[in-house]
Amino acid sequence: MNLAWINDFVISAGLDREAFIWNPYVSKKIYALKGHQHALIGVNTLEDSNQIITADVGANFKIWDSRNLSCVQTFNMMVSDVFCFCVTEPKHKIIGGNKKLIAWD
Repeated sequence: MNLAWINDFVISAGLDREAFIWNPYVSKKIYALKGHQHALIGVNTLEDSNQIITADVGANFKIWDSRNLSCVQTFNMMVSDVFCFCVTEPKHKIIGGNKKLIAWD
């Protein structure tokens, strides 16, 4: 499982095809970010931004607006699979990894 924070909420991503938004003071999830076709490999947030990034094993990435929880962009890294990803600061490059690293601006 992978976790990220945005504002006062926790976002989790696991083997589900959805990322879950949690209020740390409530025991139930409060929202699910839906739209991926494969198991998620992770979730990340952009520092000083309202954006959430999710990625799945099929190399599909989605960028979400945390203010209204809508998907604002979807793209694919054009590789067969991705096992991990990170976001660089301050230029906000997304780097996905399988047997090699692939950067996306």
